[in-house]
Formats: sequence, C-alpha cells, structure tokens
Amino acid sequence: MPNPIDLPLNVLTGALATVVIVMGIRGLVPHLMRPARRDAFNLAMAMVLILAQSAGRAGYWDLTRQMISPENWVWLRDALGGVEANAFWNLILLWGGLHLLKLLHLLVPVGERADYTMLSAWNYPVRLGSLIRRMRRRE
Repeated sequence: MPNPIDLPLNVLTGALATVVIVMGIRGLVPHLMRPARRDAFNLAMAMVLILAQSAGRAGYWDLTRQMISPENWVWLRDALGGVEANAFWNLILLWGGLHLLKLLHLLVPVGERADYTMLSAWNYPVRLGSLIRRMRRRE
C-alpha cells in the first residue's frame, strides 16, 4: 500500500513517536520538582531520560537526515563522530537505567532494604535462581 503522505515510513513514525514522547516527558516534569518523594522522582527521572534518549536518537537518525541534503547529512554525521554519536545516546540511556535501579531499590520494603543494593534490588522479591527453579517446577 502506498504511503498517503510523501514521507518515508521511518520519518513518519519517528516524527509521531517523538511528539508522543515529548508529551510524556512534559507530563513527567512536575514529578521531578518533588524530590521529597524519592520514588516518584526516580521514576520520573528514569522515564524522562529514557524517553528523551529515544526521541533524540530517533530525531538524529530518522528525522535529521531526511530534513537536510545528503551532502549535509554526511558532513553532520561525520562531524558528530559517525556512529560513535550513539555513545552520547547510550550514556543518557544508562543514566536513566540507573535511576530505574534506584527506584527498584526504594520499592523494597524498608525492613528488607538493607539486604539489597541498588544493583541487586532488581532481584526482589525473588532471586533469579529461585525464579528459574519455580518456573521449571511448573513445566
């Protein structure tokens, strides 16, 4: 089926995804202003960073190269380090992931939180080995 709008499909979907992501980020910003609620803050920060990374990456790879001439795209891409520019987007994603891990740590009940770190709380309430054994017993 031909595209009713004369845009490549990845540009059309990238633009729509970017608009929706920006709307979501805007909705999360008020939660960043409430640092007393550490759980809400870390959830909002994780989502803002992960969504901003997605929108930025889509904008860079899908939208920018369609909006400028091929020669200018090659120049811009090379000036920003080629595919190495993804390291920037990956760092933002990593930052968001760390906030997500902190949120998971805050979600462990206070009485059990000392048994977990930010890097192990993703295993709460069941450690991965226990979960796998439970799944095998069900088979």
